[in-house]
Amino acid sequence: MSSPASVNVAELTCERHARATPDAPAVIEDRGEDRAPLVTTFGDLDARSEEAAGLLAALGVRRGEPVAVHLPQSAEMLAFSFGALKLGAVAMPLAQVLGRGALDRCIRHSGAHVLVTDLEGTERLGDSAVGGIDHVVVVDGGSVPGGKALPRPHTTADSPAFLLYTSGTSGPPKGVVLAHRMLLAQVPGFRRVFELAPRPGDIYWTPSEWSWLGGLQVVLVALYFGYPVVASKARFSAAGTYRLVASHGVTCAFLAPAALRKLRAEPPETGSRLLLRAIMTGGESYSPEVLDWAREAFSCPVNDDYGLTEANDLAVSCASLFATPDGAAGRPVPGRRVAVIDDDGKVLGPLAAGEIALAADDPIRMLGYWNGRGCEPPLQEGEEWFRTGDLGHFDRDGFLFVHGRGDDLILVSGYRVGPGEVESELLTHEAVADAGVVGIERPGGDGKTVGACVVLRPGVAPCDELADELKALVRERVAAYAYPRVVIFVDELPVSTNGKLRRDELRRMVEEALAGRL
Repeated sequence: MSSPASVNVAELTCERHARATPDAPAVIEDRGEDRAPLVTTFGDLDARSEEAAGLLAALGVRRGEPVAVHLPQSAEMLAFSFGALKLGAVAMPLAQVLGRGALDRCIRHSGAHVLVTDLEGTERLGDSAVGGIDHVVVVDGGSVPGGKALPRPHTTADSPAFLLYTSGTSGPPKGVVLAHRMLLAQVPGFRRVFELAPRPGDIYWTPSEWSWLGGLQVVLVALYFGYPVVASKARFSAAGTYRLVASHGVTCAFLAPAALRKLRAEPPETGSRLLLRAIMTGGESYSPEVLDWAREAFSCPVNDDYGLTEANDLAVSCASLFATPDGAAGRPVPGRRVAVIDDDGKVLGPLAAGEIALAADDPIRMLGYWNGRGCEPPLQEGEEWFRTGDLGHFDRDGFLFVHGRGDDLILVSGYRVGPGEVESELLTHEAVADAGVVGIERPGGDGKTVGACVVLRPGVAPCDELADELKALVRERVAAYAYPRVVIFVDELPVSTNGKLRRDELRRMVEEALAGRL
């Protein structure tokens, strides 16, 4: 799969439509049941991104520099992201659910000098979370105070476009650098997972944050095709989802498995006027029962999209083209060379388990990890395969089955949680001597959650109040989805002979403690 030499995401998703169809809706902002939606056309979005580019340029943003954008789903979030791209800079969207500590680490590690946020964001960040930031731009929902941008720098397919932070297996989150080519590389998978999209009248929406690649890809590719996306700043709820989908005529939605499970617990009323024709899901494991329920409840296909931030859209389902077996993610996207390999890099045949890998020259692959100053290439010259770290196998019909991570990452509601990051925060508490974190199944098989074993300092007595305090610490400093739902106090952590934490034993301890409470 190849991509043009000259590419800019802002041009492909915004500028060209502003020239051809300036009055077509681009972003439909939901403002609740009692207020009319706020519609931003492609012409408006392009003008606002030009103003944003002018402001960023006046603040000294240079080519290749990250611009931190801490905004909810909105036209402003896209305007400043596209404004950065128009300057040849790098858009760095930051999730609303991140705690102050995680936001601070991401901003400091990125080296960003400009932060764009709103009033709620300034309250969430606080003074301690903007270290290294020279300028804070506060967006209030009005016009962008800027001017025309400087002459447009040339960007190639391989120029950096987005910097997305995701948790690693230990330590601080890693910054994944994605190139402008990423947009065009996502088009074939988008078309299949949304049942040969786009189709006339399509309107796209996802409750997932646009700082997560799963949500961002839906928005960018929908805009690439010239179709509108719905934005909402409201917290996810079943009732809110049904209202939003019905009132805005959403036809295509990306709903992570965790969202589908919540909707299943509160199904739509009989006779609900929902126009959904395709649902994309993915990001974590799910049960066939949830998919069967969703297909029946919404009367449309529910297709999986397998990938990771470093290389997404590797395999997808498409009900109108083929029937995907239960448990399979789908088939590799056309033009995408995906294989299962062994430790030596040898491609394995059907039914043989190994590591899922992507051809090194695929444009969907990240440029590398951000090191605070630039991008470190993920592969050595001449390497044929990019290893995902996921284990899986192909069946005889070419369907990919994903077994799970080869490391200890925990998928919670579609987000990847690094145990080391949670452990590090627990250790900052004055009562904690040691901590170990694992992923465990929720009661009833309702996805994964975080469990923690904590060793207290001498003289500190375990109690429910302390457990709640530790949960709140992680919720505030890391993220709302990352805090341990289960905290047990132990005398010591299980370690191997070389001093490494035995997470399998740790998981057993947490699960046994959880079972004893039921």
